[in-house]
Amino acid sequence: MKELYSRLTDKQRKTAALLLTVFSCVFAALAVFAVRARLEEGKSARHRAAIERQWKDADKARRDAVQEGDRWVQAAADIQELRTTWLFDSADGPQAFRTELQRILEMSGVTASEIRYGDHDLYRNRMRKITADFGFLGTYPSFRRFLENVENHPRAVHVEKIDFRNIGSQPGIIESRITLAGYYVSEK
Repeated sequence: MKELYSRLTDKQRKTAALLLTVFSCVFAALAVFAVRARLEEGKSARHRAAIERQWKDADKARRDAVQEGDRWVQAAADIQELRTTWLFDSADGPQAFRTELQRILEMSGVTASEIRYGDHDLYRNRMRKITADFGFLGTYPSFRRFLENVENHPRAVHVEKIDFRNIGSQPGIIESRITLAGYYVSEK
């Protein structure tokens, strides 16, 4: 290589040196740009990954919000069904309970003595409980039929308390005090 360089004239040597310098500068610039592009590519990949992660988190939050909204809609529908199916009408709750109690007693063939009604606050004067306390005197089959009618009643009427009195004093006769309860929502 030295022999080849020694055969060149001064002008050719200067041109070769200039070309070598230009190629070296271009190579150095390309190397710098390549390294810089590689670093930027890594930054861009990390930035893209962060954006994708944020997008996935936002999408998950959106899906969760939609599911939560669906649960609230279902809860509202359940509450509406509860109000229309199980609870007594708010406008005439106590009167509707009395009417239903009379219907249950008639279906069972039972006559109740001394019916005492009560109206109790369950939740901030909005959820109300109606009770009916009465005496029962009858046979076991009529007592059982009465309890079955209460259990199968479409509204939320349930036996809250049964106090048995004189069991066995008269054969085949049950004497008891029964408390039934029903519920309604006050629209006040």
